[in-house]
Amino acid sequence: MRTANPAFRPGIFEGAMRDLAPEQARSSTMTIRGTAAKTAVTLVFCVVATGVSYALMRDPATSRTATLVGLGGALLGLVLAIVMAFKPTSARFLALPYAVLEGLFLGIITYYAANSGLRAGRAIGEAGVFNAVAMTFGTMAAMLTGYAAGFLRPNAMVRNVIIIATIGVSFAYLINMVLRLIPGMNGIGFIHSSGPAGIAFSVVVVIIAAANLLLDFQNIEEGAARGAPKAMEWYCSYALLVTLVWLYIEFLRLLSKLRK
Repeated sequence: MRTANPAFRPGIFEGAMRDLAPEQARSSTMTIRGTAAKTAVTLVFCVVATGVSYALMRDPATSRTATLVGLGGALLGLVLAIVMAFKPTSARFLALPYAVLEGLFLGIITYYAANSGLRAGRAIGEAGVFNAVAMTFGTMAAMLTGYAAGFLRPNAMVRNVIIIATIGVSFAYLINMVLRLIPGMNGIGFIHSSGPAGIAFSVVVVIIAAANLLLDFQNIEEGAARGAPKAMEWYCSYALLVTLVWLYIEFLRLLSKLRK
């Protein structure tokens, strides 16, 4: 199994089976239908938390508290992600709290995208936010349909291309973040530029994020085929949420650039 999603690291399903006693691992196994149901629940928790955080951000009396809670949620969510990475079966208890914490942080990002615009972009308004949500779920539906129909199943070469491209984007963002910490440096210009190069970069990143959904679907199918423990349904729902959140943020970034 090769994937760019850090949640689907190599050997994750084997590790989950080692976490449980043999009789537990065999008693109930992961299914695609069960994973889909748990993914839906996880997404609902994340969306509701995002909506609550966004509403609190709109009220001047609660915006500061919402910001602190959202930033704290991002840090605590990172801790939960690390725990699930080392003990994937813990996702049956941690996936939903992670979704809520992620949603609280997304509410902040969504608020600034709607009202101020993300870096080097302009405010997209609530209509733009709705468009980003619709494009995110629409992309997931299109990818899932294509994957289920069989004409969007990546082979080994395509998987490698997606993984390399994802790693390249990750390094670009990391280098940009480091450069911005240096006094007098503004990072890599085209990443936040609203010109043709910046817009082209965002389009490419959106395509790469969408392609990662195919790898996630493939990993979920592989886990079910291997008879992974039932608890891995929650882990896979968390891993899929990671990709969807990335895709949503990139859509917000792209729309913010296009507005400018």
